[in-house]
Amino acid sequence: MPTQKHFITPIAGVEVHDIFELDAQICIRGKALITSDTQCPSCQAKCFRIKATKTREFNHALWDQKLVRLELKIPKLLCKPCGRYFMVRVPGILSKKRSTEQFRQEIFHLHQGGLTQTRITLTHQISASTVESWYQDFVAYRVRELSGRQCPQSLFKMLKRARACAGRRHGSIRNLPKHCP
Repeated sequence: MPTQKHFITPIAGVEVHDIFELDAQICIRGKALITSDTQCPSCQAKCFRIKATKTREFNHALWDQKLVRLELKIPKLLCKPCGRYFMVRVPGILSKKRSTEQFRQEIFHLHQGGLTQTRITLTHQISASTVESWYQDFVAYRVRELSGRQCPQSLFKMLKRARACAGRRHGSIRNLPKHCP
């Protein structure tokens, strides 16, 4: 077991207290830090007090063929001006999710690279339906990200010429300059 406490990519906003190894997983215990830019989500006030702490567990990564889990104590804060409760946000972890974004992206890239849902289920200890839904989430994200981009002008002109020469047989777009004026 490594002696240093940050052997995996450092997690912003988390103070690591303890790292220990179980049978098939590595557990990292720590707490979420209240940063200077923490504010109430409803009124954006920076005046609050700690009401309680809640321990949450997250899947973080696969390291040395072992699942890395985070056990974080996350403060529950009470906003003094508006009286609402909220939890401190940890960068890299979306609200109401039990896995870090790094873990979700790792699953996406493994499945995109050809690893089956069954194999990912065995190695990462998540269900096949979770793999599928995360894959669909990231595909939808990529579609939204790329939807506003313009088509390159040279490709646009080539496709326009292809439509004009639709009646002629020319094989492919690659052969288009030879067969269409």
